Amino acid sequence: MKLISKNKRVYFDYEITQTIEVWIILRWYEVKSLRWWKVNIKDAVALINDWELWLHNIDIPLYEKTNPHNAPGYIAKTKRKLLIWKNELAKLSSKIDITWSRLLVLEIYFTSRQKVKLSLWLWKRKKKVEKRSAIKERETKRQMQKEIRKYN
Repeated sequence: MKLISKNKRVYFDYEITQTIEVWIILRWYEVKSLRWWKVNIKDAVALINDWELWLHNIDIPLYEKTNPHNAPGYIAKTKRKLLIWKNELAKLSSKIDITWSRLLVLEIYFTSRQKVKLSLWLWKRKKKVEKRSAIKERETKRQMQKEIRKYN
């Protein structure tokens, strides 16, 4: 697994309940752009439309060396189709309807067979109190590490 991009903000803002791995359908010049780590998954969200899973707001810019005739009218933030089994999609849609949550993209990576996969997370928004406690925990861990370094 070769990691391309990771959304670190998700860990702080959201409570993660379930993970799903899916494939994404891309054109060759989009894959080339991913090989150069040119992707922005900060605002990417997966939505279900007509029993298909679509990825919205992922920004994959056009590969620099692509001939303009091969990609006329290319839009970097267009929606892209995700591949998932129908039974998994049915389970997922029922969970989304019950909990009113969404699917966020946590990371995008190449598999060992050089296929592009996404890791989607079912989430619930954290409250401010939970965020503050997370910050407090992190600060106390840092203080403890500083004290340990002083004595070692």
